[in-house]
Amino acid sequence: MSVIYTEGFETDGNGTRYTTSVPDFSDGFYDFFTRTDGSSVGSDYVVSGTSGAYMFAAQDTNGDGQPTTLTLQIDNIDIAGVTDLGFSGLFAEDDDGANQDWDADALVYVEARIDDGVWVKILQFASQGATNTEPGLDTDFDGVADGPALTSALTAFNAAIAGTGAELDLRITIENLESGDEDIAFDDLTVTGTPGATEIDVLNETFDDASKFTASTGFFSDTAVSSGFDFFGLTDGAGDDDFGSDPAPVGIKAYTGTDGRFLTGMDLDGEGAGLPITVTWSGLDISGLSDLRFEGDFAEFLDGSGNIDSADFIRLSASIDGAPAEVLFEFRGDQQFNGVFRLDTDLDGTGDGTQLTGDLSTFLADIAGTGSTLDLTLEVSVNAGDEDFAVDNFRVIGTSGATIEPAVVVKSGDGISVDEDLTIIDTFTVEFSTVPTHPVEITVAAPDGQSLVSTDGVFFSNTVTIVPTDTTPTTIHVRAANDSIDENSPHFGEITFTTSSADPDYNELAINPLSVE
Repeated sequence: MSVIYTEGFETDGNGTRYTTSVPDFSDGFYDFFTRTDGSSVGSDYVVSGTSGAYMFAAQDTNGDGQPTTLTLQIDNIDIAGVTDLGFSGLFAEDDDGANQDWDADALVYVEARIDDGVWVKILQFASQGATNTEPGLDTDFDGVADGPALTSALTAFNAAIAGTGAELDLRITIENLESGDEDIAFDDLTVTGTPGATEIDVLNETFDDASKFTASTGFFSDTAVSSGFDFFGLTDGAGDDDFGSDPAPVGIKAYTGTDGRFLTGMDLDGEGAGLPITVTWSGLDISGLSDLRFEGDFAEFLDGSGNIDSADFIRLSASIDGAPAEVLFEFRGDQQFNGVFRLDTDLDGTGDGTQLTGDLSTFLADIAGTGSTLDLTLEVSVNAGDEDFAVDNFRVIGTSGATIEPAVVVKSGDGISVDEDLTIIDTFTVEFSTVPTHPVEITVAAPDGQSLVSTDGVFFSNTVTIVPTDTTPTTIHVRAANDSIDENSPHFGEITFTTSSADPDYNELAINPLSVE
């Protein structure tokens, strides 16, 4: 269940976020219908439990010459694609000591309508059916309370909203709270539901031009000075090319499965370019998206038995909100010399999976995590004749409206590696997948004594505690503990994570430990 809409009255939204049947009013004492933090009404009016500083409250509503029936209405809440709609709100009534004050005709009720249809009551509070009685929940809407009583502590009440549609309106009606001490207060009006999942294109890179990405070197070709087999640029293989200020090279391979222009290159350092050449798509908007994934087409033309060496690679990685990049997949040579590019399934530096050929083939990868922005990076290192590559049709896709499960996401990039000489201090990040409803303490510990952790990279200890408040990543620094184990034999430690929170979704959440080499 996701929060679709909430109104907490922390700022004045009358006329923008909501409308009232009459303007807010208060006589400064005990006749009012207003958004308040308590300072604009009588000091003896006390309810507790507001989610912030403000609430909306009403008492003796006709004492200042106003009507006996007043409303507050919220219109045009977007519920397109949302199912299982529900309403919740905090409601209270300021008890007058041992006395109770609602009369038989006093009512407060919440109504909902979808797409300007019929108003339907979903929640109602009433008296006990007599003068000066205790108000409470009226579960059968007969005008007599038969459920939990309203108290001076704002308490959550919930109701289902039947139906689906495009827009939802809510209306709170206050009837006949027209005597002294007849009052109601409410806060945190919330609509929840299950959003429908919609796929969103975050990136659709066809390589028709270079407008969407940046490269570590400009496009080039050596056609003018040699044989035309050192190049990097865009081509459709049939004369529509972009190799910077250089003419098209003669060494472009006859790839199949292309669709218009594609990005290609060969012997990338032959003209002095630094390796690897990187191509980066920065700041891709992934706000509100989950289930991120990549798909793209890759090729390497096979000449004879192969030309790819073990040091050659094609690597794709992604970073969310500036966190260390995670490798999505990598192609490596399957032999020390003159092999072919294969998918490196275990990222050990040797290709052992699907082979790249001259026919562009689609490869897929999930992108872990959620956040605000995504950076996607392609790295290519090929440094000899007939060592080539081609890529096309890069897409990053996310799901909008899907329910994001609460989780603590730990990102370590290419892993954690440290040494006891303190020449290598590594980092990783910790972040939430959703914003918790209460503070969450995360204890990061190195219980085996192999490592030490720190939040600032200066002061290290066996444990640190962090309390993130949103989905912003927190960086943790790691260094080795100086022990008696021979450093000529690399050994491994473990970093563990425990959580504690009043938010049940984040309390004692299971988090996989992180390995440290």
